[in-house]
Amino acid sequence: MKDVLKFGKKLFTFSVVAMTLAWSLGLSMVAPLVANAEGECPAVEAGDLVKVAGKATVYVISSDLKRQVIPDEKVFYTWYKDFSSVKIIAETCLSQFPLTPYYLTFRPGSMLVKSAEAASVYAVLPGGELAHIANEQVAAALYGANWFKSAVLAVVPDTKLASYPDNGKKVSSAMPHDGMLLKRAENTQIFYVTGGKLVNVEGALSKVTSGAVRTVSEAVISTLGLGVSSVTEANILTQGAVTTTPVVLGNLTVSLSASTPSSKTLVAGQAIAHLTSFNLKNESSSEMKVTSIKLKRIGVSADTTLSSVYLYQGMKRLTDNSTVSSGFISFNDSTGIVTVPAYSTVTVDVKSNITSATSGQTVGVSIESSSDVKATNASIGGSFPVSGNLHSIATATLADFNMSSTVTPATTDVDSQSDYVMFQNSVSITERDVYLRSVRFRQIGSMSKSDLSNFRLYVEGVQVGSIVSSVDENNYLVFDLSSSPVLMKTGTRIIKLLGDVVDGSSRTFSFSIRQASDVEVTDSQYGVNVLARANSTSFSALTTGTQTIASGTLTITKMSDSPSGNVINGATNVKLAKFQVKANGEKVKVENLRVYVDESDSDTALTLRNGMIYANGVQIGNTASLAALDDATLGYTEYNLGSALVVEPGTPVVLEVYADIYDNDGANEVAVGDTLRVYLDTGSSNAQRMVSLNYFNAPTADLGANTLTVAEGSLTVAKNTSLNNHTAVAAKTAYKVGSFKVVGNTTEDVSVTSVVVDFTATDAADASSDLTNLYFTFGDKTSSIKSTVTDTNNTWSVNYTVKAGETVTVDVYADVATTVTDAAGAADTLYTNLQIVGTGVTSSSSIDQNADGQTTTWGTGSFVTALDGSSPLNRIVAANQEVEAANYKFTATNETYTVKEVQVKLASAAVATAVSEAKFYSGTTLLGSASFSLSSNTAAKLTGMSLEVPANSSKVITVKLVLNNVGTGMGTSQVNAALTLDSVLFEDTQGVQDTSATDRAGNEMYVYKSVPTVASVNLDNSSNIVNGQPMDLYKFTVTAGTNDVRLKQFVLPATLTDGGTGTDTLEVESLKLYENGVDISSYVVLQDQAGNSVESTSGLLEADDHLVISWAAGYEGSITAGATKTYTIRGTLAGFNTTDSDANPTDSFSLYFPGDSAHNSTKVYLNGTATAVTIWGLHTAAAVTGSGTLYNFIWSDANSTSHVADENATSTGDWMNSYKVLNLDLDGETWSN
Repeated sequence: MKDVLKFGKKLFTFSVVAMTLAWSLGLSMVAPLVANAEGECPAVEAGDLVKVAGKATVYVISSDLKRQVIPDEKVFYTWYKDFSSVKIIAETCLSQFPLTPYYLTFRPGSMLVKSAEAASVYAVLPGGELAHIANEQVAAALYGANWFKSAVLAVVPDTKLASYPDNGKKVSSAMPHDGMLLKRAENTQIFYVTGGKLVNVEGALSKVTSGAVRTVSEAVISTLGLGVSSVTEANILTQGAVTTTPVVLGNLTVSLSASTPSSKTLVAGQAIAHLTSFNLKNESSSEMKVTSIKLKRIGVSADTTLSSVYLYQGMKRLTDNSTVSSGFISFNDSTGIVTVPAYSTVTVDVKSNITSATSGQTVGVSIESSSDVKATNASIGGSFPVSGNLHSIATATLADFNMSSTVTPATTDVDSQSDYVMFQNSVSITERDVYLRSVRFRQIGSMSKSDLSNFRLYVEGVQVGSIVSSVDENNYLVFDLSSSPVLMKTGTRIIKLLGDVVDGSSRTFSFSIRQASDVEVTDSQYGVNVLARANSTSFSALTTGTQTIASGTLTITKMSDSPSGNVINGATNVKLAKFQVKANGEKVKVENLRVYVDESDSDTALTLRNGMIYANGVQIGNTASLAALDDATLGYTEYNLGSALVVEPGTPVVLEVYADIYDNDGANEVAVGDTLRVYLDTGSSNAQRMVSLNYFNAPTADLGANTLTVAEGSLTVAKNTSLNNHTAVAAKTAYKVGSFKVVGNTTEDVSVTSVVVDFTATDAADASSDLTNLYFTFGDKTSSIKSTVTDTNNTWSVNYTVKAGETVTVDVYADVATTVTDAAGAADTLYTNLQIVGTGVTSSSSIDQNADGQTTTWGTGSFVTALDGSSPLNRIVAANQEVEAANYKFTATNETYTVKEVQVKLASAAVATAVSEAKFYSGTTLLGSASFSLSSNTAAKLTGMSLEVPANSSKVITVKLVLNNVGTGMGTSQVNAALTLDSVLFEDTQGVQDTSATDRAGNEMYVYKSVPTVASVNLDNSSNIVNGQPMDLYKFTVTAGTNDVRLKQFVLPATLTDGGTGTDTLEVESLKLYENGVDISSYVVLQDQAGNSVESTSGLLEADDHLVISWAAGYEGSITAGATKTYTIRGTLAGFNTTDSDANPTDSFSLYFPGDSAHNSTKVYLNGTATAVTIWGLHTAAAVTGSGTLYNFIWSDANSTSHVADENATSTGDWMNSYKVLNLDLDGETWSN
C-alpha cells in the first residue's frame, strides 16, 4: 500500500476517547463511487474517504493513516459537498488501516452542539474542541436569533460528544471564535476568523460552507481586528481541520482548569497577568512531585512579549521567572515544582509580566503534549494540546508602585521578644490608587522554622490579612489578601512585617522581597496588576540586615489572675500565688526556686503547712512548709526541682504556689485579719541556658504575688427593704409577717443550724394569742409549721447552707386572727425578729446574727372610686362606632378587695337612644359588656366580675360605649353621652361585701351623625400690603366625617390697626368667599357685625370687629362624607400707610377663626338675630326672625330626614354650633405694611 502523507490533505485526528458507532448512510447516498479491481487494494492517502462494498459506514483516513468513522450525514455535509469521492475498498484493504476510537466532529463554526442529556450549548473550535456558550444572548449575537433550531444546533449523543475535546474553554461574550464565517447585514463581504483576527474570504463558497455564514452586527464585527491575509474555501476546509495528538492515558492527567480566565484585554507593561490555569489530577495512591513543565506561547506575539513567566498555586509563587525561547517556556526543579497528593487535583496558574510597547498582539499558553510534563511516580495523560484562551494587549498608563531601596531593620543583635519589626519599607504610589493583593517574603539565615512565629503584615500601621504562624518549608511567608484587597492611596505608604522571636540563640535571620512578582498590586481603575519597582528603576531584591539572636533569657511575671482577696483560716491546699515563666532565645532549666511568705504580724516562728509548687497544674519538687520572711530559722523555703522545670521558647509555663492556711511552726499564729503575700526569692545561679550552658539567677529580684487576707465566713441578717412597714386588716391566712435578707460573705460557705423567730407587739396585738400556724421559707426551702406560737424563741433546727457571697430571702408567715386589733386606743402593731445560728464550713467559726423585721399595724381598710385623670376630655364624636367614654380608678387601702359588679348610667332615656351598650376593660382585657336596660334604660350593670385590687394599690377600668346611628327613627343627635359611675359592689378577703354609691361623672361627649374637622391653610404674608390689589386674606379647610355635613355661617374676628400717626383711613373692601377656588359669593352674604355688606367698595372699617359670612336665606354649604373643601376669603385692602409721616408705619389687618366655648344645648333651629336678619343664630324653636343666638360657626349633621336649609319658622331642628369641633380656634393671619 502506498503511504502518502500530503499535509494539504491532512484532515482529521481526534483527541478524546469514545466508543465507535457506525453511521448508516444507505447505499443510495454514496453512488457513484470509485471502484477498484477485485483483489487489488487501491492507493489510499490521508484525507481520502473510504467504505467497504455492501457496508454503510464511511471512513476518513487520518494523517497517521488510521480510519475514522463519520458519524452521520449532518457532520459529513459540513466538510464535503457529496459522496462522489468515496473509494470502495475490500475489507482486507480496510483492515490495513487501524480504527481510531474517535468520530469525525462538525467543522469549526458550522454548528452549535449540545448533549442529549444536558442543557449546556457549545461552539466547535478548530480541532473539534468545545467552548461553552455563556448564555442565550451570546448565542443569538453570534449564531442568529434561530440559534436553537436544528439547522444551527445539533443534539449529539454523549457517546459521540466524547470525540470533542473539552478543555474548559468558554465563549463569555459576543466575540467571534476561530473557525466562524461572518458577514455584515448590509455588506456581501465574508470574513473568516482565525488567530483571533478577521480575514477576507476570496472566491465563491459552495454549499459546504455557505450555509454556515453568520450575519452579525457591526458591534460583533468590531470586537476583532482585521488580519492582513485572505483565505479561500479550500484554505478554510484545510485550516479548520487542525491535526492534534490523540488522548494519552496516564495516572497524572493534565487538563484546562475551570478557573482559567476567558479571553480578556491585557495592558502592555503590566505585571503578573493571569494567562491560563491547568489542572493536574493524581489518580494514584501515591503523591507525585511535578519536576518539569514546558509551555508553548500561542497567539500573534513575540517571545519577548512575555518578559517573565511564573507558575503559581493560588497566591503562592511556585517558581522564579522564566523567559520564552523559540516559543517555549520551561520550568524545571528536581525537588518538585509542585506536589500533587494522592487522589487529588492541584491547579497551577500561569502568570506573566507583559512587555511594554506590545499593544495589538495576542498571547496565551498551551501544553502541547504529554512529554511536556514530567513528575515522579507518574505517567502523564490528557487531551493534548491543552490550550488556554488568547488575550489581546492594549496600551494604558498604569499606576506606579515604587519601593524604597532602604529597608529596615539594619544588621543588629536582637533579644527574643514579641512584635519585632522584621521588615519595613516605604512605597511611593503615583498616578492613581492601587490594591495590594499579596506580599511574599523570604527568610534568609540560620533560624529554624519554629524560631520565629506569629507574623503579621501592616499597611500604614493597620494590620491587614490573617496572621501567618510560621514560614513554610521553603522559608517563605505569603500574605494572601486577594479575598479582601487593601486599598493603598497615592502618596508614600509604609509596609511593615511584625513577628515574634521565640528561640534560636546565636542564630541569624533576615527577610527579603526577592522579585517584583512577590508583590501583587492591582491598578484601581484598570484592574490589572502593576509591575513593582525599586528605587525608581527595575525591581531588585529588597533585604533587611542580618539579625542575630542573643543568648536566652527567662522572664517571670505575676499573672493577672493570681489569687487576691480573702483566704479562709484553716483551709487546706490553698492557691496563694500564680506566675508565668517565659523563656526566650533558648531552652532554660530552673533547678530550684526559693519561696517565702510575708506575713503582716512579722511572726518569727511561722511557716505555712504543706507548701508546694505546681507547673502547668502538676506538682514539681518536694512538699515542704512554706517559711515566713521573718521566720528566725529559715526566712525562705528552697524547693529542689531537678529537671522538672525546663521552659521552652514560645511555650510559657504557669507556676503556682499552694499551702495550708495553718502555722506549722509550733502554736498556730495565723489569725483572722492577718495578711499573707507569697514571694519568689532572688535566685542564686539556679537557672541554666540549655544551648549556651551558662547559669544565671531566676528571678533576678524578689517577685511578689497579690496580698491575701485571712478571713472566716460570716452572715448578715437584715430587713428586706422590698417590704415596707404597712397597715393590714385581720383576719389573714398564711400572711407574711416579716421578710429578711441573709447574706453570706465571700470568704466561705456557712452551715445554718438553727432559725429563731421572736415577736414584739403593742396594745391589743399579742403573738401568742393572735397568731397560729407559724412557718418560714429559706430560699426555696420551707420549714415545718408551728401551730402554737410563742412571743419568743420559736426555734427550728435546720441544715441549710448559705454559699459564699450568696443572698437568701427568708420570709415568715402566720395566720392572724381578728383579735390582733381592738380598733381603739393606741395602734395595734406587731413585728418579727429573725435569728440565724450557724458555723463556717471550712473555718468552723461560730456565727449568730439577728435583725428586726417590718412593723405591721393592724387596722381597717377602705375602697374608694374616682374618675381617673386619663379619662377623655370634653369632646364631640360621630355616631355608629365604639368610643372610650370614661376611665374609673378603684383604690384599695390596707386590704385587698375584689370588684364584683360595676354600674354606669347616662343622663336620660333620650341620651340612651344614642347608645347600644357599655363594654368594660381592664387594660386591653375585656371584662364584659352590658346593655342600658336598668333605671328606665339609663343604666348598665356588669355582674359576675372578679377584679382584684391588691392592698395599697389601684386598678383602672375603661368603659367604652357602643354608639347607635342617630337621626330620624334612630338615636337622638346632639345628646351629651357623658357617662357616670353609678355604683360598685366589692368584697374584702373575708368575703364581706359592700357598695360604693358615690357618683363619678365622666366628661362631656356629644354624639352627632357626623362631625367636621377644620384646619387652617397657611398663607405667605411676608410681603407688604399692596393697596387696591385683591389678595387671599384667610384660608381654611372643612372635612366631613362619616356622613355629610352642612354649613351655614362663619364668624371671624377682624382687626384693622392704623399704626404710625394714626391718620390713615383703613378699609378692607370687595370681600369674597371661594370654595375650592370657585367664587361662591353670590350664595353667601359677607357683612360686618352690624349686618352691613362688605362685598363692594364699602368694606370693613377700622371700627368693625367681625367679618360674618352667612349662606343666604334658603342656601347652605354641603360637604359629602369624607370629603374636604377649602374656603378662601379674598379682599382688597385700601388706605394702608398712605398719609402717615412715620418712616416705618405699621398698619395691619388680621383675621382668625375661633370656636364656640359652650354647646348650643337645645338651641337647634336657625333663626335671624336681633342684630340683622341676614346674620343667623340658633334658637330653641322654629320661630320668626330676631330670636337667634349668634355663634362663631353654625353647621348641621343633617340628622333629620326632612333637613332643609331654611331658617326661622321653617327651620329643621338639626343645627349646632362649633363647640369642640376639632382644631378650633384656628391660627390667624396678619397682613401689615
